Amino acid sequence: MAKRPASKIAAPSEKRSRAVVAGLHFVELPGAEGVAIADEVRAFLAVARTEHLVEHFTGTTSQRTIMYQFRDDDLPRALLDCEQRSADPSTALGGRGPPPACVDRLLAGLYAALPELKRHYRVGWVQINDSSGSDAIRAHVDRVGWGDVICTFTTADCALVLKSDGRGRVCAANRAGTFEVPANSLYVLSGASRTSATHAVAFKVPRASVVLRFYLRDLLSLGVARSPPRLVKGDIVTARYPMNQGEAEIHPDYRSVYPARVEDVNGDKATLAFFASAVEGPAAAPVITPLALVCGRSTGWHLDDHAILGVRYRAPR
Repeated sequence: MAKRPASKIAAPSEKRSRAVVAGLHFVELPGAEGVAIADEVRAFLAVARTEHLVEHFTGTTSQRTIMYQFRDDDLPRALLDCEQRSADPSTALGGRGPPPACVDRLLAGLYAALPELKRHYRVGWVQINDSSGSDAIRAHVDRVGWGDVICTFTTADCALVLKSDGRGRVCAANRAGTFEVPANSLYVLSGASRTSATHAVAFKVPRASVVLRFYLRDLLSLGVARSPPRLVKGDIVTARYPMNQGEAEIHPDYRSVYPARVEDVNGDKATLAFFASAVEGPAAAPVITPLALVCGRSTGWHLDDHAILGVRYRAPR
């Protein structure tokens, strides 16, 4: 994999030496650009505190944090409504408008550092947190419907602590570490650090953060597909994982799409052998899946050797 410019992606200092955490990345924006984005976020919040719908962020120790949530109107509304409600019934994003302009500038800097994000993912949900003073977000694993990759921009120095959730699969990589994240930079959770580790964040001064929740483009395409794909045996596809054989209901533990090989096609259903992963995804076993849950034209995210995000899968024999 080609090395990235040091000014674009770098690892902040660790409080103590640890193994590299799988799926955890850091993006340091160029100095002036990071400061400008932080200023725009603060300017938005100065207005939002009086004009926008405010929600309390209940998962903090000092209860000094409020939040604002947004979603692009042109995304598949029904699909993301389902995903977000499945994760937390109290999160009703259907009535929210598009994110503020400061998010576009932040995305431009993030895509310059991690172009694979733009190739394979799209922002489905933006959360802007506003902390009036010292606070800490308690250790947690974001629920399964809350994005495949989660990127967080911080306007103040903070400490990020990752620990294994104790439920990781055999061979899953080390998921523990304590990191100092500098102001006006981002940390990125994907793969094991996203799905198999708790993360907590602590800071000592007032702070704003912008949380960008990315969904695979393959997943979003299923929300707008007009007809099921035409498949033949041996095709490599990505698909959602059904709760039961042949049924359209999605398994609650596997909310994304996963690579699979077509073993058979029968009418409006296909038998798929899902790829194996030590980190996430369903078991590698044949499953009868409705064609409506299959993405026939994937971006190839699981084959992208130049992408540092996500997890690697092993094709079934």
